Order: sequence, then structure tokens, then C-alpha cells
Amino acid sequence: MFGRIAISRELNSNLRDKAGREGFIDNRATKVLREVVKNILKRAAYEFFGSNAVLRKELLPDIKAQNEKEKAENERKKLAKTNAQKFRSRLKMNLPLLVSMISETQNLLANAHIKCEQDLDDTQTLISELNMRLADLRVVGAPAKLGAVEEDYRSFRAMYAEMLERIRALEGKRAIAIQNINPAKPEDIARKQLNSHASRLQARLKSWRKSIDNIQETERERVSALFDERNKAFHLETMPLVDQVRLGILGLDQVLEEMKNIYTKLDAENEDTFQSYLNSLELMSENINIELIARQGTADNIILRDDLNRLNQVAQLGITVEILGHELTNNERMVREGLRQIRSAGAIPGTNLIIEGFEAISQQLEFLSPLKVSGNKTRREINGREIENYIISFFETVLRNRKIKIHASDEFRMFSIYEQPSRLYPVFVNLVNNSVYWLVTTQTLDPEIYLSTKDRKIIVSDNGPGINPVDQDNLFKMFFTRKSSGGRGIGLYLCRVNLMVGGHSIEYATERKFRPLDGANFMIEFKGANFG
Repeated sequence: MFGRIAISRELNSNLRDKAGREGFIDNRATKVLREVVKNILKRAAYEFFGSNAVLRKELLPDIKAQNEKEKAENERKKLAKTNAQKFRSRLKMNLPLLVSMISETQNLLANAHIKCEQDLDDTQTLISELNMRLADLRVVGAPAKLGAVEEDYRSFRAMYAEMLERIRALEGKRAIAIQNINPAKPEDIARKQLNSHASRLQARLKSWRKSIDNIQETERERVSALFDERNKAFHLETMPLVDQVRLGILGLDQVLEEMKNIYTKLDAENEDTFQSYLNSLELMSENINIELIARQGTADNIILRDDLNRLNQVAQLGITVEILGHELTNNERMVREGLRQIRSAGAIPGTNLIIEGFEAISQQLEFLSPLKVSGNKTRREINGREIENYIISFFETVLRNRKIKIHASDEFRMFSIYEQPSRLYPVFVNLVNNSVYWLVTTQTLDPEIYLSTKDRKIIVSDNGPGINPVDQDNLFKMFFTRKSSGGRGIGLYLCRVNLMVGGHSIEYATERKFRPLDGANFMIEFKGANFG
């Protein structure tokens, strides 16, 4: 409460309620009272909440920063939504066309007979046509979270890759035919191809120019109207203040202060609108791809937020595993003593099964000991043969039961590196474990895991189903998994992080020379490794 006005008829001879309310007389006391109350409210607002408030000066910077943050977040969400809608629309339109193209070219190689120059010319025309059609079907800008269209996009990527492979195979057949036919005037074929490509480029450029001209014209009209509107905004808001000063409703000081506030607000709004617009135009004039930056920034923002949340879960998981490992090691002694006492009591049915099961668990714990985060961090020289033996021993049971072959090249066995076992072993254990899972799940014939080297890099390969192109960018992201059961999605992430600490790196191999087997192939580059 800022003040109190008490009114009673006994102490106020000027109070004539009935006549004053109905306007038969000039009730000056009522007018004075109204102005007093208005002044109290305005001064209170100015002193405690408005421009002169101490609290306002303390809180306003944080409020402005928060508002800017919320505005940026809303713009980011709007951009992400727009990009996602464009992507889904293009995918929905292009997927049936790609399916049709795949169907049309089912027997592309079988039907391609290149025996003369005319056949060669026709084949080149077909290759150009297929390349143009495929280029038109390309879908870019996939959002970080695909949602309901994920399966469609995976199918699209797989078919797109298959179509590229068919065209490459046809180009290979054309190259062989050129050598065999040896056309009399190869320059004619080259010139025809030149004209075809030039015509295609000109048509696309013309289409883009028309679209850009239309958008620029519409945008010019919109910006011009916006300038006119903003030019009038200050007068529309401040002219009533001048009239209020003239009529004595507001004091000059109040009006000047209010005008200053309106000016500051409108100037900030204008700068926010037009300066950012100008900055965008300047970036475009420097040929900087704003759309790519915005799209990538939005995707990275989503990924980083997800990674931050997952890191906390992984930290808690690591603590849990360390505690469990410590407790299991302590309990192992108790179980061994209990089994010894059972044996000494006589041949109780089932004792041998219990002992065998316990020994298997104990052996796994022993193998896992180098993988712990805590404990001894001694570095020593580790060679490829030692890694091979460790892996074969670790997976001995599953390899025997599933008839999976693990072997290494002589070059791999000879390689060595000075490093912590707890940093290296988890990487190979995880890669081989993933290979075992997919080899078993897909029931691959003659399953095989191969450890080799190429260009001073370590290659871990299998002959399983491989990795879908859609998933290759997400392989090393936390909690990403395609396993139907038992998958946590942290193994490959931890592999990369573990190796990065030592200055090493890992990536999925896509180049043919780094793919000794047809399935999944991972390439590891060890800093300071010796390859003999």
C-alpha cells in the first residue's frame, strides 16, 4: 500500500455526491481526488517498477538476456520445423520416382549391348539421362531426428546408392567398349556430351534465376511496406503525449521521459529487424551459404543437447560398473570358499555345474580387469599378436559355439604400440563383440572376423551385413544402436573417446582399399605405432 485517502461527509463540506455524480454541478473535489490518485499510482510505478526503480536496473539485463535467448530458441525451432517440412516433402515426392527408376533399370547391364559406335552413342546418352534424373531426385538436409520418415529415408538412401552403383557399372562397360570399338571420331561423341551437359546446366540456371527474381521482387515490396510502417510508428505513439501536455493532463518531464522510452524501444526493434536483414544480405553477397550454416547449426544444437543429457547417464553408468566390479571381486572369494566347503562335504548333485558356471564368470571378470577405468594406468608395449590372443581367449566360448573364425594378418601381428592396455583392449573387445552380434543375428554363412593393416592403419573387418549408409554418420554417437536386444549404444562412443585421450582415432571405412571384407570395416589410426 502506497497511501490512504479517507473521505467522510462530516469532514468534507465540498462533497456533494448525488449532484456531482449526475453532472448537475462542477464537482471540483472529485476531479482533484482523481488526479491525486493517478499521480500516486504513476509515481509509485515510476519509482518502484519503472525507469527509476533500483530493482529494474538490477534485473533488466538478465531479463533482456533471457528474452534474447528465448527469441533465438524460438527462431531455431521455427527454422528446424521449416527445414524438416521441406525435407519430408522432398522425400515424399522423390521416393516413388526413385522406386520407379530402380524398377526401370533392373536389367540395365544385361540389356546394354555395345557393339558399334551407334551403340556407344546410345549408351552415353542413357548414362547422361540417368545421371540427370538421379541428380534431380537427390534429397539433402536430413534433420537430426527423422521421426516417422526414418524408414523411408533409409530405403531412399539404400536405393540411391544402388542406382549410383548401376550407373558406375554401366560406365565401366562403356569404358571397355570404347577400347574395343575405337570410334573413328571420338571428338563427335565428346562434343555431343558437352552440348548435353551445357544444355542441362543452362536450363537449371534459368530455373533458379526465375525463382530468385520472383522472390526478390516480392521481398522488395515487403521491405518497402515495412519501412513505411516503421517510419510512422514513432509519431503514432508520441503525438497523443503532446496533446496531453497541452491539456495539462501530463507534466512535461513525464512526457519527455515517456518519449525517450518509446524512442529506445522502437530503435531497438528497428535495429533487430533491419540490421540482421542487412547482415544476412552482406553474407550472401560474400557467397556464404547461410542456409547451410543455419541448417547445420540447428542439427548440431540438437545433437549437442542430446549428448549432454547422455553424458550424465554414462557417468552414472560408469560409477555403477566400477562399484559392481569391486563388489564382485570381493564376493568371488566368499563363493570360492563356499564351493570348497561343499566339495569337502561330499558329492552333492549339481555341484560341478555350479563350479563350471562360476569359473566361467570368474574368467570373464579376469579378462575385463584391464578395461576398468580405475586402477593401474601403466603403459607398456603391446603388439598385434597379443591383442589377437586376448580377443580369441575372451570370445572363446561364443567363437566355438557359433563357429566364427577370427584371424589376423602377419602385418597386424607385427605391429606394436606403447600404450595402456585399459585403453586399447576395450576398443578391440567392443568392435569384435559388435561383429559377433551381427554375424550371429543375420546367420552369415562362414562368419569371419579379420584383423589387418593398410597404410599404417589397423583394420577390423567382418563379412556380415555391414552398416547402412544412413547410420554411418551416427555410429559413434552416444546411445545410438540398431541392435534389437541387448544394445546400449555406448560402445563405439567410448571407443572413440578412449582413443582420443591417447591421440588416436577411429572411423568407419568407406574406401575400397580399407575394406578387406564385405561387411563392417573399422579403421584405427594409432599415434606412435610401429609397423615393423
